[in-house]
Amino acid sequence: MATRLAVCCAFLVLIDIGLVWGQTDLTRTPGSKGADVVDAVIDLIHHTCIFEDDKFFLRRLAFVESRDGNNGNTYRNGYDGGIWQVDNDKFLLTQTSAHTKSYFTHIRQSNLHIDWSQVSWTDLRIPLYSGLAARLYTEVMSKGQDIPREISKQAEFWHRAYHSNPTPISNFTSAVKYLTLSCSKDKPLDAVFILDSSGSVNVRDFEKEKDFVINWITAFDIGPTATQLAVISYSTAVDVQFDLNTYHTSRELITHVKAIRYIGRGTNTAEAIDVAVNRSLSAKYGARKSAAHAAILVTDGRSNDPTATVNAAERARKMKITMFAVGVGNNIDQSELNDVATDPDCTHVFLVEGFSNMESMKQQMEKATCQTKIQMPESNANDSEVVCPLEKPCDIVVPGRNHTDNDTKEAVVTTVNCGNATVYAAYNNPNPGVAYYEIKSVATQDKPSVIYLDGDGRTLYITIEGHLYRLDVNSSIVCKAVSKVVEIPVDPKVDVICTDHGVQRKCTPADLTDFKDELCKVSWEFPNPCTRENLLNGQMKFPHPDHPDRFLMCDFVGKVYIVLCPNDHVYNNVTEMCEIGPGTPGSLNFTRVPLDPNLANPCTVEAILAGQMVFADVSDKTKFITCDVWGDAWISDCPDGLIWGPKDMQCVVDNSIGQVQGQGFLEANVPNPCTKEKITAGQFFFPYPYAQDRYIQCDAWGGAYVLLCFPGGRWSDTAKMCLIGNKT
Repeated sequence: MATRLAVCCAFLVLIDIGLVWGQTDLTRTPGSKGADVVDAVIDLIHHTCIFEDDKFFLRRLAFVESRDGNNGNTYRNGYDGGIWQVDNDKFLLTQTSAHTKSYFTHIRQSNLHIDWSQVSWTDLRIPLYSGLAARLYTEVMSKGQDIPREISKQAEFWHRAYHSNPTPISNFTSAVKYLTLSCSKDKPLDAVFILDSSGSVNVRDFEKEKDFVINWITAFDIGPTATQLAVISYSTAVDVQFDLNTYHTSRELITHVKAIRYIGRGTNTAEAIDVAVNRSLSAKYGARKSAAHAAILVTDGRSNDPTATVNAAERARKMKITMFAVGVGNNIDQSELNDVATDPDCTHVFLVEGFSNMESMKQQMEKATCQTKIQMPESNANDSEVVCPLEKPCDIVVPGRNHTDNDTKEAVVTTVNCGNATVYAAYNNPNPGVAYYEIKSVATQDKPSVIYLDGDGRTLYITIEGHLYRLDVNSSIVCKAVSKVVEIPVDPKVDVICTDHGVQRKCTPADLTDFKDELCKVSWEFPNPCTRENLLNGQMKFPHPDHPDRFLMCDFVGKVYIVLCPNDHVYNNVTEMCEIGPGTPGSLNFTRVPLDPNLANPCTVEAILAGQMVFADVSDKTKFITCDVWGDAWISDCPDGLIWGPKDMQCVVDNSIGQVQGQGFLEANVPNPCTKEKITAGQFFFPYPYAQDRYIQCDAWGGAYVLLCFPGGRWSDTAKMCLIGNKT
């Protein structure tokens, strides 16, 4: 079917207000890898509620089997098992299993839009298919039984289902220790625990409830700008134990949680939820407008008045409070828990057989709670806004609304007062990001990001990631991003119209991508900086006023050109070159100053063409010289304690150690590669600088450990694993 685009220049108007069409879905891109991809796949699978709760087994499996796809053997000829390492035999078993037939139907009917009958085992290079196949295979091998919560039990299941002797079970338990599953410490959260202290809960089990809360506290960064916690307990009456603004340290919270006394008597859950909403999560008692709000109901049985309980939960959700329901014991009303919790139930309702299992579900609750998003009210759109610190990620939810007015459209507008922010949005994934988004937009100081709402009643999920430009150390500027839902007048003449054989229809992002060469080009509505004065002063490069990933470049006759930076790079006006974006893996974090003009510049055309971009600084062994692509030379500092090694072409330890260390903690005088940026990027393995038969492994908190290869093995930094006889 031939499709043409009409009213070309309408797309120019959309670009000018900050909207960027196009979808990125690395979950369906063969060979994609990394923690972002794995998390996006699992978010998609969990959001459909196709499967029962897998207790984080699928997430752990990806890390154990392939280090989230970063192992060199993840994708290879003859074994396209994908990130979850599902081989041909396992996949065929999954396809032919009668136990999984109902799941095939659910997958076809879900918004994943996959016809499983058309999927071959070679398609497992696609991470989403690999994840689904692994999850289906898990169902086959579990034989209808629930996946265990305890890591030790999961290790036994993994060993039985995926491996056999001599592969030790400890391979699973030791690996998952280094997997980051806890909540991001950068997201502000206001949470209230609602603890059932009724007569059906004995004193011993109530103490275990408190232990669960204490474990939860230790997993979060507590403080007035991070996570705040309130706790109430209830039976027939409700007791407020403390409010959000009462305690601001983990030690204080833990001390006062331990002191909570058991009540006994009835189960007035409805009143407890109302108190959590009207008091615990109110501004008067410390609730913040810029934080996500969550209520975690922990109960062992049915409430006294189920109807009142459901109505109270509905009021809480209308107040934009994310509701979690934790059911414990043998007297659980599943339907009531589902009615209390925020949708989807599969990610907000948790069941355990008894209080003794609450510790084992701690990590699961951490992830579910930290994915709680700031939610905008459904009414008074012009007054609805969320303020985010620009240097921290911010997640918001915009409830769907139906509207038919052709003269105005509702839109999410994001403005920043310094730096820039990338806005990812999606309707089909609750956690959009670099691995999966349906709409992407950039907000700068001069131009906001504008994302129109579809108006079909669907909820829009948004992730805002801020990027700071370098500010003066004495600057008092506080970088903020403000998102709000507003109604924007829309000229009907600027719509982009697609026609199929003369029949007009609304264009899709795919249409705009396919026909992008026929659309109007980028806007040139900015003053030409290539003035005579600037040219005479040698100023030839300038930041693009609207887009951080490009810059303006002059020729000697005063014409201006728009130059696009490489992927994931932004223009730095200080160094006048494109660098890896601030806050992204690989960002340059050392200082750089221009080379003294009186010194010989090694950055010749011949050197750069030969790929020689780094040189020793002969005057100072703690520094080295880097070249940019225009032949300019910059002096960079090695990290403290290191010197430049010309043979290694990198900074190395100043004093060689007398004896190569065996397995254990990394030596104090060896630089720790386990930075926050590396761990966030899913990089947990690094070469050991003094011996090839060992390597450095990071834990989730930045600790570094020296581990030995198997006998005869050598570490390969390319494959990120030990190989036989490897010399690289």
